[in-house]
Amino acid sequence: LKLAHEHWHVSVHLSPIYESSEELLRHMQAAPPAGRGYFETSLAKPRTTLIQGQPDHVKAAMRLVLWWVNHQKFSTAFTTPTSYLVELCVLHAANEVEEPDVYEILLKCIDLFSDFETLRVTWKDTKVASYTQEEIWRPLLSQEP
Repeated sequence: LKLAHEHWHVSVHLSPIYESSEELLRHMQAAPPAGRGYFETSLAKPRTTLIQGQPDHVKAAMRLVLWWVNHQKFSTAFTTPTSYLVELCVLHAANEVEEPDVYEILLKCIDLFSDFETLRVTWKDTKVASYTQEEIWRPLLSQEP
């Protein structure tokens, strides 16, 4: 459902309620790849929990990078990164820096964004992922931005 006005718009997304995250993952794995995007709303709570659980300096870096991204002109809506993708990039940058502070995270983000076309992140050994390496759909591992 989408509502729009001159200065605002609202989108409402509905999701079934799953008994557990394992049940949600089973349904996602059973769905064809093209239909997996419909599960995005079901992942809202774990996504929010992941971002809210980050240290203050990481969240500050996320806000700065999101502000910067929101002030960029992208060629199409398709090439405009979602807020969540930007937050994940900042989180990855924070995990790549030995002693992360906002400045070091921002420098790492610039480095990551400059080589975004070859960036591959599996979150292996980071304690960020809620899945194991074996649970990743094999063809997905060969995908590139």
